[in-house]
Amino acid sequence: MVDVFFKYMSHRLIESFEIPEKHKSTEPGPVITISREYGCPSKDIAKALYEKIQESYVGSYCPWKIISKEIIQLSADKLNIPPSKIAYVFKDVSKGMMEEMIESLSTRYYQNDKKIKKIIIEVIAEFGRQGNVIILGRGSVSVTRNIKSSLHIRLAAPVQWRVERLAQRKNLSTKELTSMALQMDENRWRLIREMGQTSADIHIFDAVFNCATMSVDEISSAILSLASQKNMLNVIKG
Repeated sequence: MVDVFFKYMSHRLIESFEIPEKHKSTEPGPVITISREYGCPSKDIAKALYEKIQESYVGSYCPWKIISKEIIQLSADKLNIPPSKIAYVFKDVSKGMMEEMIESLSTRYYQNDKKIKKIIIEVIAEFGRQGNVIILGRGSVSVTRNIKSSLHIRLAAPVQWRVERLAQRKNLSTKELTSMALQMDENRWRLIREMGQTSADIHIFDAVFNCATMSVDEISSAILSLASQKNMLNVIKG
């Protein structure tokens, strides 16, 4: 029953991303990826950006989608395991050897890191090929960097600013939040490298925005402007 449910959800997700034939691009993309330092408001910025893109398609079909957890869901479906079994990839990046040994003996859902990451990369690449997507994190910049019609954004801010923001929703000390933020930043860089860009640094991104000095509206407007200048928002009437 569980497997049937996951497959049903996956098919529903795929159907929701289908684009009418005349709106499909003959080349991969366009795709916008948004990566962030832990504590920066990527979801708010992606939502604001999506709404601005929608406005540019007034009177036309808007094919754009925001992609995030869908990557986990579709990857899990391909592996025939629950999404919870691969979510760790985006947090701790990899399992310890002992943990892998124990899990391989104790559960029918066991899959090794290499296979899981391979499937995740395939899913992200497919979204990139379909195009018209804003992908939040998941190491997507590594997978889609070579797509010509792509734009890769990094959100950053001083640790103190991020900690103050995190403190509003997490009941932890400043010291704990600082340690968490720095560890998550490190994990996310490691994920980007393990997803295909082995020597990746800040230069893998096309633009970096300081969330401490720019508002959500200012950043989303700037991203929209960059996408427009790269001819990524070609509107087809009808």
